[in-house]
Amino acid sequence: MRIFLSILLLSFSLSAREIPALSGPVIDEAKVFTTDQKWQLSSVLKNVNEKYGIQLQVFIASDMDGDAIENFSIRAVDKWKLGSAKGDNGLLLVMAMAEKKIRIEVGQGLEGVVTDAQAGILIQSLTPYFRRGDFSTGILVGVNGLLGLVGVQTQSASVGMNKQTKKKPIGIFSLAFLVIFFIFEMLTRRRRGSALFYGAMLVV
Repeated sequence: MRIFLSILLLSFSLSAREIPALSGPVIDEAKVFTTDQKWQLSSVLKNVNEKYGIQLQVFIASDMDGDAIENFSIRAVDKWKLGSAKGDNGLLLVMAMAEKKIRIEVGQGLEGVVTDAQAGILIQSLTPYFRRGDFSTGILVGVNGLLGLVGVQTQSASVGMNKQTKKKPIGIFSLAFLVIFFIFEMLTRRRRGSALFYGAMLVV
């Protein structure tokens, strides 16, 4: 019986679609973002990782080829080794376009900060964007929400501010600008033409 189960699991792993190599903080197989949008979002996420040690990965898969979203997302986490080995501060926002499913995986180092319930509520808030086909804005709002939950902050760089200046959340200001940029671009376009992770999932 054990041999049969081992063979079954092995055959499934061999038939499952391959997780792509980690080429950057935003992997967009479905081409949801424009080149400029992807570059700007990647820049923000790289900055967050470098300054605060929080690795937030966005993965927009064209399809899962029959795999379950729970297994698909964990396989991505295992392959990419998100978050540091010491802190395990990794986050994954994955969306499968063909199956219309989205899931958030949270590293063990952040599980007390981003709870399963919070991740579920955040995903539910993205549903209106996805149902009307506004995937880029929906994903961006999701990223912004995750950064808000983990409390990513930075000191103000304004001239004349002293060290007692209140910290401002980088996620709110940087990504709020990107949301506006994305919406403006869409309107203009229309006028022209093995870490320990847990997750929350939604079928759009």
